[in-house]
Amino acid sequence: MLKEIDTDIWVVDAPFKYFGLSVGTRMTVIRLNNRLAVISPSKSKGKAG
Repeated sequence: MLKEIDTDIWVVDAPFKYFGLSVGTRMTVIRLNNRLAVISPSKSKGKAG
């Protein structure tokens, strides 16, 4: 689920294991000049709309 952390900035935190170590991952979405920048994209578990 997207969580708004500031105006036009959202994050999604998800669990992630690397060599058995739980480190987690984060996708960041930024709206800039009516465009979206997605940093570290990850799969969505929900349905859009």
